[in-house]
Amino acid sequence: MGGVGEVPSGPARLDVVRPARSPLGGGAAGWMRALIACGLAVALCLVGVDLARHPVLLHDAAAPLYLALLAVIAPAYVAASLLAARTAPGLGAVAGGVVTVLWVIELWAGNLGGREPLVLLAYRASIAGVLLATFVGGLLGALRHGGLGAGVAVGAWSGMLSGLVVCVIAAGVGALSLAAATADPQTLAELRRSHLSDLETYSAGEWLAAGVNHLWIGLGLGSLLGLLGGAIGLSVRRGPRAA
Repeated sequence: MGGVGEVPSGPARLDVVRPARSPLGGGAAGWMRALIACGLAVALCLVGVDLARHPVLLHDAAAPLYLALLAVIAPAYVAASLLAARTAPGLGAVAGGVVTVLWVIELWAGNLGGREPLVLLAYRASIAGVLLATFVGGLLGALRHGGLGAGVAVGAWSGMLSGLVVCVIAAGVGALSLAAATADPQTLAELRRSHLSDLETYSAGEWLAAGVNHLWIGLGLGSLLGLLGGAIGLSVRRGPRAA
């Protein structure tokens, strides 16, 4: 039996407190997930403000469809950002920046640029550029990291980033009451054929529909093209070894 002042024998045991891991993860992937989460929050807030400023849009026949799309897209973005491979967020950010610029050009050419031949060329070239840039991003992802998941991740990252930026711009036009200023002759002609008499509300609805559509186009098309590019990149990477 030990005495009152006896020092216990053996090495002292230290309890190491490990820091809690962030659900977003660390490194570039964590920053990308945080960026996607913030962008999604801003986009949804602007959509809400837009609908609050133009409540008649909720009575449109297509309103339930777009609300259902938002209800599906929002959790899909969260899930995709959490499931995307951690090996390619940097390349995904670069591809997302390129695709975002191309989509902004498409928005300008399709809504503000007029009907001149050069504007139409810019419109078509920007769409073709989006497809090519996303495909090349997936190809480079697979070549660099050696996995099909990297190609899909690059396409998903770039598609989500560009889709969110376009949605923020489109919803912001209506939320800030700038829609009427963006109306072109084609929009005015469509307004006369619609059931609406308010140019601001009609233009806001057109911009909002475009923004929501770009969300699912970004994630869906980006992932698909990333998959195709990744598959080709993976086969090219394995080719010399198999020979």
